[in-house]
Amino acid sequence: MTGLRHASIDRNERTITVEKGKGDKLRVVPLTKIAEAIIDRQPRYIGKPWVFWKDKGQRLTEVSSRLGDLTRRVAQKAAREEVEFHRFSHHDFRHLFAVEYLRSGRGSIYDLQGELGHSTITVTERYLAFLTPDQVKSAKSVMTQRGAHSPRFEATNA
Repeated sequence: MTGLRHASIDRNERTITVEKGKGDKLRVVPLTKIAEAIIDRQPRYIGKPWVFWKDKGQRLTEVSSRLGDLTRRVAQKAAREEVEFHRFSHHDFRHLFAVEYLRSGRGSIYDLQGELGHSTITVTERYLAFLTPDQVKSAKSVMTQRGAHSPRFEATNA
């Protein structure tokens, strides 16, 4: 998302076009109300395409390594103070999103596959291991898949 351009956001269709996502694949993902609110809070830098920027409108870079440095420093401080802290990476946010998406019933495992850009359902099915049996059943059901599209459909036709 650090490379998100204003032109990639379609407010009418309520989607974001990810031009170079995982595996450099192009895909379209839903624009949620929460994401829209975050985007709306970002000040625009005139003449620059980036939603998230630094300094004089330059694209954010090295977010992953900066987060890694920060978690390393926090882990060192926690160890000195004998406080439990588990390091994490930016990719862990992707995993958290996937598990919470399925737990909440927002969509099926097949919807999630599309949102994450996985080429096979087998890769996406890894997240089923973090669910209860009832949540797994729901994630695999067609009704969940149909239900995931209702809010998007209603928002576009409202």
